[in-house]
Parts: sequence; C-alpha cells; structure tokens
Amino acid sequence: MLQDERIKERYVFVMTHYAPRLKDGKPDTKLHGLINADNFLDVCKSIDSGALLCGHIHETYSLEIEGLHSTLYCAGSATIEGHEGFWVYEVKDKKLEVKAVYWDNGKYTFKN
Repeated sequence: MLQDERIKERYVFVMTHYAPRLKDGKPDTKLHGLINADNFLDVCKSIDSGALLCGHIHETYSLEIEGLHSTLYCAGSATIEGHEGFWVYEVKDKKLEVKAVYWDNGKYTFKN
C-alpha cells in the first residue's frame, strides 16, 4: 500500500496504537506492545517522506530509528498526571515541523 502511486510521493503519517519502539529504542514487551513491531518497521522503511505516530506508552517522546526516513512520535497522555503532553504537526512542502506541548502550571505550553 505504501508504494501505491496515489500516495507514494506524498507526506505519509502511519499511526498505530502500540509503540514499535520505546523511548530508549528497545521493543516493548510482547504482552504490552506491538507484537509484529520488527515487521512493521521493515515495511515503513519504504516511506521516503513521513512520520510514525503511536500512543499507549503515555509518554511524549520522539525517536530516530536506524534505517527509517521517518521519525517515531509517541503521543503522550491526556489522562495520567505528570505525563501530560502531545505533538503539533505541520507539513509544508513535504517537510514536517513538530512542536512538543506539555502541561505546565495548570496550562498547556509549547516546549522550547
């Protein structure tokens, strides 16, 4: 599907609930994570311009993964105190601009 001519040249977001890699780059446990994470990442190597988005971990982090042109962004949490956060994405000319947002002193604020 990622090689389909209708999307091949576009900026692509691939989203999954489970994280293919934790913040430290290691896979999550089989009982908690994406059980086919290695296969998933192999398929995503064909993305020339895109980002991988996930959740489930309840921590806002990004990770460069060797062999991928796409960065992994974990969403963060809206429900666990002390882990509040999310990302704001803007695509311009197939380039992604990303801003992290965190809860600070009773309000959300952009992280510098």
